[in-house]
Amino acid sequence: MTYDDQESSTYLGQPQELYEFRNGELVWRFTSSDEAVVYLGEKFTPESIDRPPISESQEINKLALKLSVPSINPVAAMYQFYPPTSVTSVTIFRGHRGGEDTIVLWMGRILNVEILGESSEILCEPISTSIRRLGLRKYYQRQCPHALYGPSCGVNKESHKSTFVVSGRTGLAINVTGLLSVDQFAGGMVSWESAAGTQWRFVTGNTSNSLQINFPVLPDDDKYGRGLPVGSTLSVYPGCQHTLTDCINKFNNLPNYGGFPFIPMLNPFGLTSLW
Repeated sequence: MTYDDQESSTYLGQPQELYEFRNGELVWRFTSSDEAVVYLGEKFTPESIDRPPISESQEINKLALKLSVPSINPVAAMYQFYPPTSVTSVTIFRGHRGGEDTIVLWMGRILNVEILGESSEILCEPISTSIRRLGLRKYYQRQCPHALYGPSCGVNKESHKSTFVVSGRTGLAINVTGLLSVDQFAGGMVSWESAAGTQWRFVTGNTSNSLQINFPVLPDDDKYGRGLPVGSTLSVYPGCQHTLTDCINKFNNLPNYGGFPFIPMLNPFGLTSLW
């Protein structure tokens, strides 16, 4: 029977849903059925997943979907210590046991995971929210409003990359071999390749032989392979203070500077006399 026939049937429908989560190279597949389901050559294992009805609304904030799963679920567990640095996509398929068709019911991404003891709530937003864009955001200001390495900035990130070898880790510090200028990479980024894909951290500052980051590196025995073993290669990118000086001296990018550095210090329309 077709999906529509079983979905509209009073007695013949046996609905089952398939959930696929993707984060970089990591993929998890679950089903609400009490037995494993094979779909498109992939196996979906049984899992206790509960969700509310999928709503339709013109208000984007009301389109979020909460999935309730056990806290030992590998997707929820991945967010317990530090959320992944790349997006986790969610696809929900719906079909009927013994049916001919399966449809894509919902697509989106994970926003957050809340651990509630033995259960966890996975907050997701639909793919349609990608149409959200900022409105007019530029101000008449001295500093540049462009995101560093973004399309408006135009600086090639790879041309400013430096590589170092990890010699040790302590708390929020990564020790590296090689000599660094103090705060050379402050406000920048550091990345490394792992079994779970590229990992990123924000650089808050640096000394001559270490980088200070915004969150600790996961241990080497992280079951998702996101650790940073000694001897690994780091890619480090400098930050920008969004000033005219940094734009010229650090990146040689004056034509793309988005600020107005020569705004008068005194407001000519204020109460202060200019004469």
